[in-house]
Amino acid sequence: MVVVGAGFAGGSLLRNLPAPLRRPSETLLVDRADEHAFIPLIHEVAVGRVHPDTVRLPVASAADDHAFLRTEALGVDLGEKVLRTSSGDVSYEYLVLAPGSVAVPPPRASATASRPSGASTTR
Repeated sequence: MVVVGAGFAGGSLLRNLPAPLRRPSETLLVDRADEHAFIPLIHEVAVGRVHPDTVRLPVASAADDHAFLRTEALGVDLGEKVLRTSSGDVSYEYLVLAPGSVAVPPPRASATASRPSGASTTR
């Protein structure tokens, strides 16, 4: 089994695999980072209540007794059952895609957007 993504979903899946699927020697966790931020505590760092290092979680803790490959997933060949990565191809029997998400701010309104005469914008 290959699991792409070592965040909450990927890590939780590995910790809770049913016995028939729990084969650590045959399970590979793939992620492009070797650590993740524990986002629910970020506000505590911002106000100085906790040290920034306390919200950084090493991927090794999610990998537990499973193999870990730090690389970027580039694509999947479903017919061949191959995960394409920046480190080469990885074959799999089962593939779980749990890559997470990246926050993207909404587009800013154009400064030259038409607005009623006399109206101003405050930032």
